[in-house]
Amino acid sequence: GKLVYFFETIQPDPDGRIRFHYAIFDFMAEYLAGEPKPRDDAMEARWVPAADAGTYNLNIKTRDLLNRISSTIRSSA
Repeated sequence: GKLVYFFETIQPDPDGRIRFHYAIFDFMAEYLAGEPKPRDDAMEARWVPAADAGTYNLNIKTRDLLNRISSTIRSSA
């Protein structure tokens, strides 16, 4: 699907060298089947209603992503 969000995060080590560099690309997709499964980057994964997203302690990038997705869905309807 369509690219709906991109961001990158660079985390330095105590000496100022790059410790982690993440580039995140989020694409619109259609759910077909299955249950989400956490991998090495998460302790838990689950489907939740969009209306409940505000009840979770989400970081600013995740909140921005969800707002963009909501806008994309509304504008294509």
